[in-house]
Amino acid sequence: MRALLSGLLLVLLALPPARAASDLDRLLGDLLRPATPQGEVRVRARIERTAEGGRLVVELVPEGDAKLVADPGLELAGLDSPGIRWRTPRAKRVIPGEPYFDGGVTVVLPFTGEGPGPVRARLDYAWCLLAFQCLFGERELELPLPGR
Repeated sequence: MRALLSGLLLVLLALPPARAASDLDRLLGDLLRPATPQGEVRVRARIERTAEGGRLVVELVPEGDAKLVADPGLELAGLDSPGIRWRTPRAKRVIPGEPYFDGGVTVVLPFTGEGPGPVRARLDYAWCLLAFQCLFGERELELPLPGR
């Protein structure tokens, strides 16, 4: 570290004074400022047909420095839709006492019905940019029934 700072000082001494000061401020700021974490949670949803009707499959995929919070976890709740009856009104994924899920999470909500649709649901989840900030996410999902 001492050699790095000595080399930096030699370079700055060779520059004109005003430029050396601004370059030094910028360089020290870059070296001393912690990097801001970058990331997001990608949400993918699809309808799968089953013998009983169908199922709404929702995948949450953390990218970059993002992590999904395991407790309180996430919840997917079916919303009223013409001709759609939820076999289970909500699905929840939680790991009590754990800070984060290990990677992505998939949650499934089965339904019956052949009505006009669309299939509608609400997704609530918590996620964090590690060691920086935690956020709550909410999405209303609306997907057409396959073949409509």
